[in-house]
Amino acid sequence: MDTTAYLGNAGVTIPGNPGGLAKTGYKFNGWSLSDAGTGTAYLPGSTFIITENTTLYARWIAETTPTYTITYYPNLATSGTAPVDACQYISGQKAIIMGNSGDLSKYPSVFDDWNTVSAGTGTAYRSGEEITVTENMALYVQWGRKFNVMDLRDNSWYTVDAGLWATGNYVKVYVAPNALLTSAWAKKIATEFDENIYGKITENFGSPLDVNEDGKVTLLLLDIRDGYVSGGSYIGGFFQNAHMYSVADQAHSNESDMLFLDTYPQVAGSDDFYDTVAHEFQHLVNFSNTVAETGTAQDLWINEGLSAGAEYVYTGSLSDSRINYYNNDPYHTLIAGNNFYVWNGYWEYYYPDSVLDNYSTVYLFFQWLRIQASNGIGIYKEILASDFRDYRAVTEAATSRIDSSLSNWETLLSTWLVANVYYRPSGLLGYKGIISNLSRRVYVPQDGLEIQLFPGEAIGSLLNEQGAESSYTPETGSGDNMRYRGLSVSTFQVDDTAPYSGQVCMIFNANPDNSGDYETGFAASSGMSAASGFATSVTPGQLPTNMKVDVQFNPDGTVRNPATGASKPRRPLSKQEWSRGMK
Repeated sequence: MDTTAYLGNAGVTIPGNPGGLAKTGYKFNGWSLSDAGTGTAYLPGSTFIITENTTLYARWIAETTPTYTITYYPNLATSGTAPVDACQYISGQKAIIMGNSGDLSKYPSVFDDWNTVSAGTGTAYRSGEEITVTENMALYVQWGRKFNVMDLRDNSWYTVDAGLWATGNYVKVYVAPNALLTSAWAKKIATEFDENIYGKITENFGSPLDVNEDGKVTLLLLDIRDGYVSGGSYIGGFFQNAHMYSVADQAHSNESDMLFLDTYPQVAGSDDFYDTVAHEFQHLVNFSNTVAETGTAQDLWINEGLSAGAEYVYTGSLSDSRINYYNNDPYHTLIAGNNFYVWNGYWEYYYPDSVLDNYSTVYLFFQWLRIQASNGIGIYKEILASDFRDYRAVTEAATSRIDSSLSNWETLLSTWLVANVYYRPSGLLGYKGIISNLSRRVYVPQDGLEIQLFPGEAIGSLLNEQGAESSYTPETGSGDNMRYRGLSVSTFQVDDTAPYSGQVCMIFNANPDNSGDYETGFAASSGMSAASGFATSVTPGQLPTNMKVDVQFNPDGTVRNPATGASKPRRPLSKQEWSRGMK
């Protein structure tokens, strides 16, 4: 008897057979509104809305009728009892998966429904799910866990209870309540990670650090709090190195090698989603093989470039979105010089979405490295394995695998910058026909010829308004690292000696120290209209002379390291230290 006094329109859950009702020669088969057992059947675990006093009668079927049972197991629970479904189901009859009515618990894990295999590798079933019974079933409780998650809108922390919905050879897929995902898709994601992503990334970049010694990478799927509004920008996913440390060092650590993956507006299981997984997995691998080994991280642009390379390694195809973004230059900041080398600098400060400039240009740069390298994608692993953490990791690999002339940053940078203008089908000044028809842009300053560029930045400046060949000698007073190249798109020559001849003068800051300040140079023209074959756009604003934005070398590549008071990321704990530091 249920003695609960329910309010009108409350939800009532149908029990199994808690009183152990029995009838000689018959089997219990659920409940009915009729004492004859006819009419609507009420299945154990189902719910209905109560609007009046209700009496339910046991349903009985002959003992000789073939039937099946559903048995629930606590699966290492430390307290509580498993629900009991005493119903005997006829083949083809509907059943409702029961919930955690006996308050099973296993600290610090959280209840996460059921699976046909205790290890979670079988078929998953959710509480309240309707199924068709065709055989005896054994269901084992599955344990999820609480995760600390950073709110990217203000860098605050919150917790989510996420269920372990799929387990693979190399991955655990946890799903938060707001993830808009089915268990079937969670299994597909685990399969894709196991069969395609894990092997390709580890083979071509390196192995991840297994900080919790479970042999698997944790994927947490959720709607990331990133301030997304319809039509705006969003975070597709991130790796955060805080979780690679003990809570003794990082109070909010999940003590797990893990990735956070967005499920809105990004769609879990879509091509973009898997690209994000590959991208962020490289960040985890990168951290494992740099900071974890030496305590120092690669420059952010290298880390992000390798993750852009990881997307290609996974898909085997070019990203139209990155190339189209470069060609469209939506914020008119690429034409004014912005690129990847100073990742969080002036332009990102004033136009936050122009961080996409960095992603598009670093994508092109690392595609150029791959296309030119004698070992193709093998150059990525060499860059990651380098003892250097700055540009020298790239020049070292480029010298070995592309051309010995690329041993210094100025030559490597200028060669790639010219390749974006010439995109020749052969040689170093292009992409060997794999990428072509990139936008040729010239910057036209409106207030005189003086320009300012941060390290790595470059602009094009017309030598003649009609696009004819001409020559140019800059005014005196250029910064120590400012360089000029005369370019001719008709003869594909490069003039590196003043006066600089061609149709366009490329001006760039060759300072290899990407934490350096901007320097002054001089454009070849002011106030011109575009010559044929070139696009022009006025920059959104001149650099103020007193502006300096620090470069953020955050090794996780997406969000700031929450550690404070340390100039470099701290090393992860050793396995022995982990066993002592876990809480």
